Amino acid sequence: MQLPFDFRFVWSDATVTFPFVRRGITPEGTSTYMLQRLLGASRATSILLTGATLPATSPLFFGLYQELLPTREEVYPAALTFAKGLAATTSPACIAWTKALLQHPGDSVEENHLLESPAIRILGKGNDANEGVRSIFEGTPPKFENSLKILDGHVPWVSSYLVQTHSSFSDFWLVALA
Repeated sequence: MQLPFDFRFVWSDATVTFPFVRRGITPEGTSTYMLQRLLGASRATSILLTGATLPATSPLFFGLYQELLPTREEVYPAALTFAKGLAATTSPACIAWTKALLQHPGDSVEENHLLESPAIRILGKGNDANEGVRSIFEGTPPKFENSLKILDGHVPWVSSYLVQTHSSFSDFWLVALA
């Protein structure tokens, strides 16, 4: 199932189905949660309550895929190229924090500001921030080196119980974000 992935790739002749209601079972794999979040309640309702098999190009799936490719054989190479580019040009610590903020937003603009501010403070002091600026001025690709340890356990949406029950919070964080 592709829904939990951050980026999804598909070919133009692919078909997509969530056939649960046509099989006498309820949707699973967090599809009720993920589809609403990714596509909105109206499109998720249409997809899940009909159980129809639809082309990947259906307007109901608009915005679900990072890229729609002409053939099945092009999907893996395109996804791999995209992933390598992302890995080469982004800070893992910044990706982790941004992903966490997207998955655990506050209930208001103010609350999101309070969640984002520590990230700016913590990550702005790190080597990756300096490297990002340096790479712009020198016109070279960045070489990010910060690990998730720079977050120093500061993730307000994770309960202290989870942090205390793992010997290495960074290892837990990597697993939680994978």
